[in-house]
Amino acid sequence: MPPNAAPRDVINAISGPPFGSVSVQGVGEPTVIPRASDTGEVEGITVAAPRGPAFTEADRNLLARMVFTEGANSWETPGLFEALGSAAINRVGDPEYKGHESLQGVINARKQFQGVNTPAPDSLWQKSADPTTLTGTNAQAYARALQVADGLLSGQIRDNTGGATSFFSSADGMPVGDFRHSMSSQIGTGGQLIPPRLKRSRMDIGPFTFLRRP
Repeated sequence: MPPNAAPRDVINAISGPPFGSVSVQGVGEPTVIPRASDTGEVEGITVAAPRGPAFTEADRNLLARMVFTEGANSWETPGLFEALGSAAINRVGDPEYKGHESLQGVINARKQFQGVNTPAPDSLWQKSADPTTLTGTNAQAYARALQVADGLLSGQIRDNTGGATSFFSSADGMPVGDFRHSMSSQIGTGGQLIPPRLKRSRMDIGPFTFLRRP
């Protein structure tokens, strides 16, 4: 096997069988997922079973690329790829987010996912446009991203975020960029207290924090 070549089973996972169109509407029963409270304790919240429009192979490939691009450096962290994909899917149909009419619209919307919207010429987003060129751990991570995308869009993998629609990564778990404002209470012009727009939806996964609207 040439140096850095992807193992045969990884190549098979990348090419995969035809995905086709599947629907997750009305799949399963509600489930209880633990999330972190403001005090750092875990509490149970009930989230709806997966529901959404029919998804296509193009949706699957784009979701896999997004998950791979955002999380490849921590791809072996349990539950991370599932959470990244869930956060994107949870935006579909939510008018709060750009491109909410479709999964492709959500992922391609400007200034939403950093790795997708500001890719360098040799970025993971650009490289994954032709996944057969990926080698080594990148090939393994992308194969894993495809498996997760399949599971999420078919309803076989449940949302493990507690309904998150946003996420960020940091070394210490502290908010970065615009999330500092979104996760903090504000004082309105009339002196009223305006609660945070986003709060943690679950315990952090590796360096990633997942957020939902209160």
